[in-house]
Amino acid sequence: MKSNSLIYIGIVSSVLGLLLFGLAFWQEGFNMNNFKTRNTYENKTYKTSESINSISITDSNVKINVTTTASTELSIEYMETQDKNYNITLSEDGKLRVVKNPDTTKWYHHIINLDFSSPLMTIHIPKSFTRIQNIDIATSNSTITADSITADDINLTTSNAKIDVAGATSKNDFVAKTSNSEVKISNCTADSITATSSNGGLSLTNSAANTCNMKTTNSRIILTTSSISNSLYATTANAKIELDMMSSPNETSLITSNGEVSGTMIGNSSDFSYDCTTTNATSNLPSNMTIGEKSLKIKTSNAKINLEFIAK
Repeated sequence: MKSNSLIYIGIVSSVLGLLLFGLAFWQEGFNMNNFKTRNTYENKTYKTSESINSISITDSNVKINVTTTASTELSIEYMETQDKNYNITLSEDGKLRVVKNPDTTKWYHHIINLDFSSPLMTIHIPKSFTRIQNIDIATSNSTITADSITADDINLTTSNAKIDVAGATSKNDFVAKTSNSEVKISNCTADSITATSSNGGLSLTNSAANTCNMKTTNSRIILTTSSISNSLYATTANAKIELDMMSSPNETSLITSNGEVSGTMIGNSSDFSYDCTTTNATSNLPSNMTIGEKSLKIKTSNAKINLEFIAK
């Protein structure tokens, strides 16, 4: 009886599939080439040598790379179909905007897709463009990578994919935000560095800032050989916070749960006043003691605190 039911379900599913295929085929005038034409990505390039003071990219489901070039022209290499395309504008005051137009893909185009390309956008910014005020890059479900870019403010946002930045310089704020994936920042300089995720690790390496704020959940935070002068905040849950030869800013706050806080900071133990507690584990730092002018706050649970100081 059960096998007969399975056979019946299989027959019904096959008939429905054939009907959907036939309906999609009919919608395109029984011409298979229409599916190929509408769904096939074409490589395109936008170029300009005009002065740029801001760059704004708003996309979705597309990997974005941002890098520099020795050329005097800014170029954007991107991919389009008839139904998935962009509006690119450059205003008289130097604001470059790239916005993905509404997707006009019909439902039946998803049934027969003859192009399996992974769309990619690459922005090449001339090194001579030294007066860019803002670089704002936003996508979703795809990675963002940036190499050696410079602007007064840099904002990188995606979701469900990683952000990987190296060699960026920001006069003011550098912000990298994602979810369910990692953020990696290395060799970057800014007045303020902010990295945010959820369920994804955060790492800061060989970077410098006045303030730094790292926040995630269920994943570790790794801080390595970076110089933070004023304040450092690192917050996660159910994961470790690891420091390796980090500078000792005026204010340090390291908060987690069910994960240890360990590593090394440059400085002397007498530089700090302490508020460091854990539960059901050991700590090598005072729980409450006022000694130096700098403040060090560490909170965790069910895991140890083991932070060592390396004299300058």
